[in-house]
Amino acid sequence: MKNLFLKRIKNSIRSKMLASFLISSFIIFVVVLSIVALRTNRIVKDDAENITDNYAREFAALSANNLNEYMDAVRLLSQVFEDFESIKENNRREYFNSQLTNLLERNENFLSLWTIWEPYTIDNRDRSFINKAGSTLIGNYSPTFFKMNGKIHLEENNTDTITTPLFSSEYYTLPKERREETILNPYYYAYSGLKKDEIYQTNLIAPIIVNEQFMGVIGVDVPLSTLQSMVDTIQPFKKSYAMLVTNDGILVTHPDTKLAGTNANDLFPDIDVNPNI
Repeated sequence: MKNLFLKRIKNSIRSKMLASFLISSFIIFVVVLSIVALRTNRIVKDDAENITDNYAREFAALSANNLNEYMDAVRLLSQVFEDFESIKENNRREYFNSQLTNLLERNENFLSLWTIWEPYTIDNRDRSFINKAGSTLIGNYSPTFFKMNGKIHLEENNTDTITTPLFSSEYYTLPKERREETILNPYYYAYSGLKKDEIYQTNLIAPIIVNEQFMGVIGVDVPLSTLQSMVDTIQPFKKSYAMLVTNDGILVTHPDTKLAGTNANDLFPDIDVNPNI
């Protein structure tokens, strides 16, 4: 009887020790599993961020290359324009008009080509071109050629004067101040003047400088639809999407094309977008 009692006590102690061991082991297992899960989650998150960053860098470079192709054409034409004095004065405007239309015709993605010269720079004939197509109300050379319905048109005479937007808008003032090539933020514009014909586009502009003297600018207007198509292909993970954003937070592309042109901070108010771009 005594032996049976001692045996039961031993079994009880053994059971309690086993239970205690199992509980301790379970607690340790849970703690270890939690640590592993946290570390794994951190590794997965870090990997996801690295993959996303790599995608961003890759496609940012592709976007830049896309725009640089347009800028190359503007850069080349600005160099041609800088040699204007080699052309007879009476032929300069007609010659450069032909250069603009030929380049516009050869590049299907160009919406328009244009140039603006300071008064009495390309020639001394401003007085003869006052209020004529391809010039301003003061006669300085300022043609804009654009495509519409498969044809190239010269924009009607510009009603701006030297005191109004022509010489005070960013497409003129920025390259003049910086003396360097400039890309403007995207905007909607229609050469027909009709809302239904508006195209989301940007300007790529090069200054014309001769002997360190600023003579004017030359620019190309290009649609951003090609960038939209390219960015739409970026999907590093399922149900993910990409956006192209300017340095000051304006959306160039978005899966919902209606949001192009809006500020990213308005879409993501919990994230201060600008410092991270």
